[in-house]
Order: sequence, then C-alpha cells, then structure tokens
Amino acid sequence: MNYLLLGGAGFIGTHLAKRLLEEGNQVTIIDSLATSTSPDYGVNFIKGDISTMDLDIQLMEADLVYYLAGSVGVEYIDKNPSSTLFNNIDLMTKLIP
Repeated sequence: MNYLLLGGAGFIGTHLAKRLLEEGNQVTIIDSLATSTSPDYGVNFIKGDISTMDLDIQLMEADLVYYLAGSVGVEYIDKNPSSTLFNNIDLMTKLIP
C-alpha cells in the first residue's frame, strides 16, 4: 500500500513510518520540520507546509492518509492559540472531502 503521512517526521510519525516500511509499504512524509527533523530512512520525504501546498496529487496517489500535522507542546499551544486551532481543526477539516 501507499501511505501518506502529513506531519509525519515527528515522534509518532517516525515510528509509524518505520513500521509501515517494515511491512513492505511505500511511505511519503510531508512535514515542515518546525518541531521535527528530516527522516533519514527509506521514505519519500517532501519538506513543506501543508497549509500552503497543493496536495491533490499526493492525496490521490495515497491509499491511506494519516494526519499528524497538529500543533504540539503546551508552551507553543499557549503562546499560539489561533494557529493551534487552524493546524489542529480547521486545516484537517479542509483536507477531508
């Protein structure tokens, strides 16, 4: 299967991607790397901000999409409530048909 992990370079996404690869799947990660590091294992990695990207091709090619691009960290969320709401709620609902 072909998996797309939006925001997949963080802690959970890294473990998920490695497991999916072990099972013989193809994995594409799109991440801005704002709170993570670039993956150095066998995934197709695209550095970018999903709020400004045209994701039509990636979404159509994927068999399954994981949305892991939410804002994290108590301090960040406390200091950035509006962008947290956008990342965690509004953006995700725009991606779901």
